[in-house]
Amino acid sequence: MMRTLGHTIHLTALTALMAVVLAFAATAVHAQVDADWRIHIRDAAVVAGDRVKLGEIADPVGKISPRNWDKLAAMQLWSSPPKPGQPMTISRHRLRKELSKYIGAAADLAVYPSSIAIQQGGSVIRQDELNTLVVSSLTRYTATISGETSVRDIQLPAFVFLRDRMNRLEMEPPTSMEPGQFTIRLREVTATGDLVRRITGGAMLDQWATVPCAAIPLNRFDNITPESVTFVRKNLAYVNGDIWNGKGGPWRMLRSIGTGSVIYQSDLEMTPMLLKGSRVELIYMGKTLRLSVPVEAMTDGKPGDLIPVRNLQSKKEVYATVRDANTVIIQR
Repeated sequence: MMRTLGHTIHLTALTALMAVVLAFAATAVHAQVDADWRIHIRDAAVVAGDRVKLGEIADPVGKISPRNWDKLAAMQLWSSPPKPGQPMTISRHRLRKELSKYIGAAADLAVYPSSIAIQQGGSVIRQDELNTLVVSSLTRYTATISGETSVRDIQLPAFVFLRDRMNRLEMEPPTSMEPGQFTIRLREVTATGDLVRRITGGAMLDQWATVPCAAIPLNRFDNITPESVTFVRKNLAYVNGDIWNGKGGPWRMLRSIGTGSVIYQSDLEMTPMLLKGSRVELIYMGKTLRLSVPVEAMTDGKPGDLIPVRNLQSKKEVYATVRDANTVIIQR
């Protein structure tokens, strides 16, 4: 009796198995004939059970009947990653080989990525979702920056696995938002806010502003005049240094720059009150004696500077302190 029952169960299982095989064979034959559809294999996928199903790692593209795709999608493939939350990666070559074992000729219609990462449990966030998260966060962070700003060249992973479906991904506030390259820091946190891990990326922040530039070529020691300065819209991402604010002075150039170049504060120095070669009055003030002689300034100087001067009569050089544009003094 038990033998018969066992035999009956065996026949029933065999019959069911044959039905699946025949149905899949029909699908495979159909795949060879019908070239209007493809199986697009994802580059990252999350699976639920102990074995990977085709529908968990692939999507249909083109004209395939829902019935045929349902049959393919339900096919069990290889074993899932042994540890939930820890992805495994399969190369394109191995993926093609393994897929052929399970779906036969239909594997020829698959479009393969360079590799696929599979994780048991959790969830996967793709690059378009990551970009949306980053752009929306940066929009808030750049709202207080003056001038016109934009973010470009965002560099993020193609996908990010979250280790639990209840976890979420959020962007950490940047430590500073200076124009140019900056680091993007994402963090995976649990439903209660505990940190799981961090993921980093990068981007370029452009900030456009109108800044003072050279209207003409400016050489060293040229004085800054209204005619020598123009204001131009520049991307501060490519500006290195503190830009002159266009105020103060009088200024002169410390180095030569070309037309259109940004004028940095470090390019300027105050125009000396006393210029080299100027003829000024040297006043000698002793305890009981006061003398005045004409001298020539041997270097530039501003009030308070001690500079060498040359007596125009004796040609002797002495050091005197600049008092103003016309006078140097020696006080004993």
